[in-house]
Amino acid sequence: MSSSFDGAAILKYLALDADYDPSPTENPIEFLKRHMLQLPPHILVLFSQNPKATPRARTSVPAVKNRRCNYAVGEPRALDPDVLSKTDPEVWDIVNEERPQGQAIQRPAAPERDEDVEDERAWADREFQGSHIGKIGELLAELEGERARERLRTIRRQAAVARQRREETEEEFDESSDEEEEEGDATGVAGHINGPERDLRRLVRERFISGLLKEFNYDTVDWDEKWDPDDRDSG
Repeated sequence: MSSSFDGAAILKYLALDADYDPSPTENPIEFLKRHMLQLPPHILVLFSQNPKATPRARTSVPAVKNRRCNYAVGEPRALDPDVLSKTDPEVWDIVNEERPQGQAIQRPAAPERDEDVEDERAWADREFQGSHIGKIGELLAELEGERARERLRTIRRQAAVARQRREETEEEFDESSDEEEEEGDATGVAGHINGPERDLRRLVRERFISGLLKEFNYDTVDWDEKWDPDDRDSG
C-alpha cells in the first residue's frame, strides 16, 4: 500500500543527499538506528506513515527500545493488564490464562487481519496471478495466523514455567517471601502485587517493548524524547 510518508523532508532536515543510503523511505529502520537521536519529535513522527516502520519493526532501534523500557518501568496505567485486556484480545487471553478466576469482561473482537497476514496476502497477490493459483494468498495468510497463535501458545508456556518456578521457590523460601512482602509494604507499592500478578505484568511489559500490543499508541513513546535515559536521569 502507498502512504503519505515524505522521506525527502527528513533528508532535507538533516542536510543529506536525496540518494542517501540507508534511505528513510526504503530502509527506515536502519536510517533510524543511525539518525534517530538527531531528529526532533515533529520529524520522527513522520516515520509512523512509513509502512516499513511498524511498532514491531522499530523494536530493533536501540533508542526506541530504551524509550519503551524507560516508559514501562514506571508501570503506567496504559500498560495495566486490566486496561489493555478490554481492547486487545491477545492480552485478554494472557490475563485469562494467568488468573484462576478468569476474566470478568468479554473477550474483545480481534481485528480481521494483522500486519503479518496482510504482508503474506499482498506478497502472494503480487507473485501469483490466475484464478486458482491466487488462492495461495489465502493459504499463506492462514499459515501466518497459525504462527500468531503459536506465539501466543509460547507465551502461555513461558508463563506456566514461570508460575511453576515461583511455586517451587515459595515452598522452599516461605519465610524469605514474607520478609520481602513486608519490605514491599513499607515502600507502598510492590507489596500489593503478588507473584502471579507480577508475572502477568511482566508478560504484558515484554509484549509492549517488543511492539506487539495492537491497541497501544506507540507514537506517544517512541517519538517522545522525554523518555530518553539521560533526560529521565537528570530530571
